[in-house]
Amino acid sequence: TFERLYRIFVGARVVLGIALLLTQVLGSLLGARSSLALTVCVLYAAQSLALWVLPRFRGATRTQTRLTRRQWMATIGFDLLTFSALHALEPGTAFNFVALLVLPVLMAGVLTSRLLALATAAAVSLMLLLAAWRTGLNVGDLAAAMTPAGLAGIGFFAITLLTGELAGRLAREEV
Repeated sequence: TFERLYRIFVGARVVLGIALLLTQVLGSLLGARSSLALTVCVLYAAQSLALWVLPRFRGATRTQTRLTRRQWMATIGFDLLTFSALHALEPGTAFNFVALLVLPVLMAGVLTSRLLALATAAAVSLMLLLAAWRTGLNVGDLAAAMTPAGLAGIGFFAITLLTGELAGRLAREEV
């Protein structure tokens, strides 16, 4: 089950990487996107495609039940870094990069231990609160900026706990 779920998440990262890249390319053609965000999307698409195409980089075994540190860094860690960078590079755009953070949180809830999954949700929530704090100081209305970030953080914790519980139940049923 772990190997199959891991392959599904790696495939979802490829689809997301290609979609992000196409969105940035179309935005650049229309003059709405920055070249730095386009570079980040190119790197993300290339990394996710390489991880999907070259199985030796995935490294999942049949007896494995959780992500290794190397696998976590190559998937969830890279996603968090990329999506946080996109969120920081284009804070005032119409495209909301916060929704992209659901994939690494979901992946952590299913494929890692509960503690690491909650740590991932906490890191995402802190990043969102920090970005909202920065925006609130610039705009002048800190409460209006922090409220959506706090609600999104609560949602990320809920996603983590629910997916972790469902993955645990699935594993127990298979045994």
